[in-house]
Amino acid sequence: MRQIADFHIHSKYSRACSRDLTLENIGRTCSIKGINIIVTQGHTLGQQHPLVKGKTNSLFFCADLIPSSAHLPYPWHMAYDNYPVTIVSEKKKILKRALKEKWILFFEHDPGIVAATIRQGEKNIEIDEKIDV
Repeated sequence: MRQIADFHIHSKYSRACSRDLTLENIGRTCSIKGINIIVTQGHTLGQQHPLVKGKTNSLFFCADLIPSSAHLPYPWHMAYDNYPVTIVSEKKKILKRALKEKWILFFEHDPGIVAATIRQGEKNIEIDEKIDV
């Protein structure tokens, strides 16, 4: 019996996926569905963060850019980030937008706080309200 090995699991080259599975088409479809993809370069090049827009709120998946609520201060990052200086500028930009647009931040690696809104504190950005997901 002849078998075909397919090592392109999720790509337009996979036999099980559409030939239209390109980054451009994924981005266009996500935008229509209310999902924006924000790309950062500090932790790993091309890290993607979904921003899911609802009628009243938006949810931002922080991933390794802001892995836990303890990482909200701009200079706090993980020791193994590839580009720590880039992380600081990306966090400033994203957290400024999150404050302005009142995003809910989802912390992938936080054992105590799954998601939260933020506010500007005296010195740093801090948790405003914890949200159970």
